[in-house]
Amino acid sequence: MIQVTRAGARVDARENELSELGRRLRRDGFLKLPSFLEPALLGWAQDFLDHARFRVSQIFSYGRREAPIDQGLETALNFHLNDGDLLGAIGAIAGRPALSCNGKIRRHAAGRGHFLRWHDDLKGGDTTATISVNLNRVPFEGGLLEVKNVSTGRVRSVANLTPGDAVLIRVGPGIVHRNTPLKRGSPAKLTFTGAFFNYAVDLRGYGSPRRETVRA
Repeated sequence: MIQVTRAGARVDARENELSELGRRLRRDGFLKLPSFLEPALLGWAQDFLDHARFRVSQIFSYGRREAPIDQGLETALNFHLNDGDLLGAIGAIAGRPALSCNGKIRRHAAGRGHFLRWHDDLKGGDTTATISVNLNRVPFEGGLLEVKNVSTGRVRSVANLTPGDAVLIRVGPGIVHRNTPLKRGSPAKLTFTGAFFNYAVDLRGYGSPRRETVRA
């Protein structure tokens, strides 16, 4: 098991087990990580999101979703996902160094024009892998992750419907992914969506959650 807790990451996997996870990631383009967030940390995140206010967030030309105005939860999760043991495990699975993680809280609502088109997240070759963590309290419908091998046209899809579970997504030349729309009437989809990079970051800014001032 690979799990993020308030006390640090737990990596209960041997080297050969991480190698097998890496083989599955290369084969399928994604890897499900069950119970990625411990229940206590997930519950705290859900309590935060129950009272959060959101605004539209444009993601370059390939996405449009919503982000919380208060970035406290986002900051805290970034801090937890920059755990050295977790980064080491992700690097072993992906087959290249993972020295930092940076992510955002996203809300994808049905019927609001939210979308995420095909894209590769290569970012100049600095991205080791990307990750999406389910933060929902209630189930959503639709919103599948699809991963496509451009050279073969093969598309694999996965539904990450269990709160606290994560999906690790392969990044590389000729590999793209997207999210399908939510079904009409579905509750919103809430995720922590981030990327692991092959360079380090200064974590001092993650030490205490930041809060934005909202002006009327």
